Amino acid sequence: MAYLSRNDIEDIAVRFTNDYQRLSRFDDFPADWIDPHIFAHDLCGLNIDYYHLSDDRSILGLTAQNAVGVEVKDDQDNTLIYYLDGKTILIEKALQEDVKQQGRHNFTVMHEVSHQILGWLFPTLPQRTTCRIHYCMAAKRQHRSITDWDEWQADTLASALLMPVNLVKTALNYVGLNDGIDTLNRIKNPAVYSCFCKMADFLGVSKQALAIRLKQLGLLKENELRNPHGRRKAVLVFMDKEEAGDI
Repeated sequence: MAYLSRNDIEDIAVRFTNDYQRLSRFDDFPADWIDPHIFAHDLCGLNIDYYHLSDDRSILGLTAQNAVGVEVKDDQDNTLIYYLDGKTILIEKALQEDVKQQGRHNFTVMHEVSHQILGWLFPTLPQRTTCRIHYCMAAKRQHRSITDWDEWQADTLASALLMPVNLVKTALNYVGLNDGIDTLNRIKNPAVYSCFCKMADFLGVSKQALAIRLKQLGLLKENELRNPHGRRKAVLVFMDKEEAGDI
């Protein structure tokens, strides 16, 4: 896998989201948000299937670009072998069943789609990597090492695909935050926070994912989503390859 900067990934996202918005189903009603199922199936030719992927539900999604068998669980937690065909994404069934998990569900789908896209654009050559399974893990997402570039790139591309700049700005206008957000704090600025929540629902993403994206785009100055009382906490910051330099 090539090491891509954030700008490289943004350029890829623009190409694919432009193609998405040109799908024939949007001829009469332009897309105002990115539906990950339509994106995966209609644009990328990928199938999505739902099973329990682990006993503790910590595996949220997985995919592979070549044929390979993986263990999954049915509703009675019986173990089955599912044969991936190189164009299928598996998503944890609990995400589909819980409406409160819509944002996480959509991001997980697009994360796995991103692995497929990056594999198409930058195919790996060594034979030992052809059957690699890409996992999206719940427990490790916030503690992922910056050395795991494949996962960082998939996360970054998923964010840019779900929240392209033009649709983010449209959503800001829709909720009356045309100039962006100065400080995101549910206690200090409840009216702004309420509009922000409507925006997350409108785009079908989690509040945390939206706050990070707005910050990256320079549309949010102070993100106090997780720290509304002002207590300082240590924050782990992941840099991209361009920012971190050679490893």
